[in-house]
Amino acid sequence: MTRPPKIYAPVLIIASAFTLGIILTAQFDFRTSIPLLVIAAILLSSLSFGARGNWKVIAVLVAFILLGSTRCELADIHPKKFWQNFDYIGAVRGIVADFPEYKNGRWSATIGIVSIDNGKNFIESSGKIKVYIDEPEKELAYGQLWEIEGSPYPVDKHSGGYSAYLRRQGISGTMWLSGKDAVLLDEDRGNIFLRKIIAPIRKTISDAVMSSLPSESGALLEGMLLGGGRKLPPQTKKFFADTGVFHILAVSGLHIGSVALVLQWLLRKKAKLSP
Repeated sequence: MTRPPKIYAPVLIIASAFTLGIILTAQFDFRTSIPLLVIAAILLSSLSFGARGNWKVIAVLVAFILLGSTRCELADIHPKKFWQNFDYIGAVRGIVADFPEYKNGRWSATIGIVSIDNGKNFIESSGKIKVYIDEPEKELAYGQLWEIEGSPYPVDKHSGGYSAYLRRQGISGTMWLSGKDAVLLDEDRGNIFLRKIIAPIRKTISDAVMSSLPSESGALLEGMLLGGGRKLPPQTKKFFADTGVFHILAVSGLHIGSVALVLQWLLRKKAKLSP
């Protein structure tokens, strides 16, 4: 029986090169003009047709790395309605886009902005911000719609490793406020599967870990399992940020498990195709 052609290896290698370009650009905050990257990628791809052997492979891989870098930079180009494009913001309305954390009387959550108050009325807007709210009227939960007084503070004006971590998460601003500055408008705006199934499972895992281990060890394990590490004490967060490895906490057990499943599938397919 004739074996199917081994086309999966080149596709996997090219996809890996493209992904590497994204990771390098995001991780090291590398920035180059998009047109220059596109031109370089096209030039290297063109030259590869006249190259021989390993040089052709290298040229193609570098071209896809540059294209991955371009894709990462395109993610930083914001639409006209992006919140930072407005001169004045009196308040924002947004939906809780992650699973909030509560610690020391304060809630923290990622908010996906849907509209902003420009001084006259609320108009459509976009962007993600991180909010920290002291004792709001009700517990924060995924999918809630909140109206928050004030204007977000741009992440670009922060410094340190945590700022870079927020940028890699697509978060463009932060807000620190008291409970009286936040009003809950609606409860059910998010994905129903995440609200009704995933959220309770996450809470069960978090409660089990935190009740079984000492506070700091439990917070670290919970952060690596579920992602985020928001329950870690400030000195531990500072250590991760100062050493440039805060992004480790962004890679949750779910991400690791997903990657492991894909690798297992690829290796199993390779084993079946081998003589």
